[in-house]
This record gives sequence, structure tokens and C-alpha cells, in this order.
Amino acid sequence: MKAMKNEVVKNQKINCNDSETGMEFEAKRFLMELLVASGLVILSLLGRIIPHFDNFTPLLGVALFSGAFLRNRTLAFFVPVVSVLLSDIWLGWHETFGFVYAGLILLTFLGRTQLDTKKSPFFHMGLNSLLGAVIFFLVSNFGVWSTQNIYEKSLVGLVNCYVAGLPFFPNTLASSFIYSMGLSLVSYFLIHRTSSQAEGRI
Repeated sequence: MKAMKNEVVKNQKINCNDSETGMEFEAKRFLMELLVASGLVILSLLGRIIPHFDNFTPLLGVALFSGAFLRNRTLAFFVPVVSVLLSDIWLGWHETFGFVYAGLILLTFLGRTQLDTKKSPFFHMGLNSLLGAVIFFLVSNFGVWSTQNIYEKSLVGLVNCYVAGLPFFPNTLASSFIYSMGLSLVSYFLIHRTSSQAEGRI
């Protein structure tokens, strides 16, 4: 009977230690993701504030990457929204800001489809970067057509708006691909390097 009690106490201690270990792991992962999120916001801010080619900023790539990499849902959506908010405060508000926010939120949702995927992360991210650029192009230019008096409010006017935006699309596409893939490569290298160092210590 005493042996059974000792075994129960032992199992309870093991479960308690496992629970503490799990909590420590979650806390460390959250802190790591918070650090990554802060870095992504800084990257996005600098990318918009520093002189750059038209439509060539980190915003789309960062939105896709935060959705795919940050498991904490709040942080994943926090990054693109806060990045645009802070940079808009610095650069000034514009009539289409709501559509820009909506487009980036959609890209973050798109990035989250990559979580736990069995496909190659680079293939999936590359595909999402192309699809994300198209989505953002459609949403942001719809915002231009609907909020500004440049084009007539008709189907013809909407088509004309999209046609006028086409010269800027290559930069949108390139920035989406380069930043999302670049961030994915950096994270892949760091994760595998950390894993190798941990295995070496073992």
C-alpha cells in the first residue's frame, strides 16, 4: 500500500514537472515571438520611411511571414496593423488606409495557411507571396476607385483604375516575394542553427 502511495506521489511530481516544463516552453516561445514581432515592426517602419522604389516595401512580405511564423494569433495580426499605423502617423493619413489595412490582414490570414503544412515551407511561402501580391493589388486599387474621385463610379472606371495601377504591380510582386522569402530563409537558418547547437550540447 505504501509502495502504491509512493508511486502515485512520484507520478504526480513527474506530471507537475512536465506541466512546469510546458509552461516554461510556452513562456520562452512567446518571448521569442514577441522579439521577432518587434523586429518585424521595425523593419516595416524603416522600409516605409526610408526612401524606396514605389510600392517596394516590406509590408506584404512581413504580413505573410508573421502569419506563417508567429503561432500567437494576436502577435501575428499585431505586426502588420501596428506597422502601418505607426508609419501612417509618421507619413500622414490617406483616404485608402482602411483598404490597405484590410489587404494586409487578408495576407496575414493567407500566411497562417502555412502553419503545420506538410509542403515545403519555401514553396508554400513563394506561392503565397505571389497570390498575396495579387490580393493586395485588387484590394488597394479598389480602395482608390471607391474613395477618390479620379475614376467614374462604374465598372469601366474600376477597370481603368486597375489598368492604371498595373505599372506599379511588378514592384509589389517583387517586394512581396523578396521580403517573405528572405525572412523565411533567415528564420530557417536560425532555427536549424539553434537546433544543431542544442544537439551538440547534448
